[in-house]
Amino acid sequence: MGIIRQSLGLQVLEETAPDAGDLPAPTPPARSANDTSLTGALALPAVYRALQITAGVAGMLPFVVRRGGEQIPTPGIIAQPDPFRSLSSWVRRYVVSMFGDGNAFILVKRNERGQIVGLFILNPFAVAIRWEENRAGRWVKRYVYRPARGPEVVY
Repeated sequence: MGIIRQSLGLQVLEETAPDAGDLPAPTPPARSANDTSLTGALALPAVYRALQITAGVAGMLPFVVRRGGEQIPTPGIIAQPDPFRSLSSWVRRYVVSMFGDGNAFILVKRNERGQIVGLFILNPFAVAIRWEENRAGRWVKRYVYRPARGPEVVY
């Protein structure tokens, strides 16, 4: 070690450690100082970047549809679940919902013949789950969606 210091011309400076009485006692941060909301988490560059990478990679994954182990042509609803956005954008929105809330709520829209015409990802923070008793006395789960604009919708 001494040879390396001499060859590099390094000097060792003596440091005096401060007296333990001079240092303040470590205290944990106040609980209210920690923002655990999604917005607070995304303010951290590492969290934001992790979500960006995960959603971006998921959006690039190919969808392969199989029936009985054999690949079949991709149905239209799988190729483009939301008629107003691309498949990669839809998948990224799904991943962001799962990342932010742990849930992804999808509204299934059907035409008058009962065929699925669109799968729309709802804002998970605008969906509430309610348990209601039906006429038969059984408890059923209802999903209530409160969009930023517009009336409450119960499914």
